[in-house]
Amino acid sequence: MKICLLTRSHKPCDPRLHYRIARSLSRLGFEVFVVCRLPHGSSRLVERIDKIQYTGIPKFRTPGLDFLKTITLYREARRIRAKIYICFELRTLFIGLIFKILENSKIIYDCHEYRAESYSELVPKDLRGPMIWMVSSLEKILAKLSDRIWCVNKDLGRRIGANGKSPIVLPNYPLKELFMDIRPLSQEIQFRLKGRKILIYVGNISEKRGISACLRMMSHLKTLCPESYFLFIGNVPRAYQQRIDLIIKEYDLTNHVEFKGFVDHSEIPSYLKLGDLGVFMVLPVIQVSERIQKNKI
Repeated sequence: MKICLLTRSHKPCDPRLHYRIARSLSRLGFEVFVVCRLPHGSSRLVERIDKIQYTGIPKFRTPGLDFLKTITLYREARRIRAKIYICFELRTLFIGLIFKILENSKIIYDCHEYRAESYSELVPKDLRGPMIWMVSSLEKILAKLSDRIWCVNKDLGRRIGANGKSPIVLPNYPLKELFMDIRPLSQEIQFRLKGRKILIYVGNISEKRGISACLRMMSHLKTLCPESYFLFIGNVPRAYQQRIDLIIKEYDLTNHVEFKGFVDHSEIPSYLKLGDLGVFMVLPVIQVSERIQKNKI
């Protein structure tokens, strides 16, 4: 039986997309397809990875043409003719509903973040409340129409409130097998970071994730702890690289931060072992920015 994963935002081999869902389904004997965004710097993707067929959807640089990405994703998904579609965003869930109506396919909504709050960060402060209500209401309606809901935790499942449908919790905890045999990093990396107090962040590198706030925080930490060193792991979008460079230059952080870029999923535990402190931004980036401005950081 064919199962197709649909996403506009995830890249190939994303930990949740590939390791937690696609590869698990493949091991159970399903024929798994993934239609996703192209990896950074690529212009084409039609490839089999771990017996999973990937198809990449190009990103249209003109914002007004972004709808073409959704249309292209729909065309690729329709070509697969899957029995089950797993959708990762509201727009891909709309596509899944089309297949449910026209082809009697089953759809699963994988909800791994509170989208209402994410969308509210795109509008002025006075409109955030109405935006949260609108997106939350839409998500509840779409979730009700899906055949099954997956969530990263119970709290997110309660927020969706899919009228009696009990979401299946698929946590984003790292796979235990990755920590069974941790390989040491290269001698060059170990020597360069020897004696440093290492803070480590793993994930998307963007303003929305609070990276600028982390860098400004380092401007204070380096005076309190001169041996501190912040290691960021994740791809840096070209549009965001210039802003990062300006902040690093402004606060003289060249010897205190490093953006490692993409690191293979299997190598992440080696870097985690190297770190003294893991950093995760709990507050929405809007609140963080407001506090930074208030304290004139």
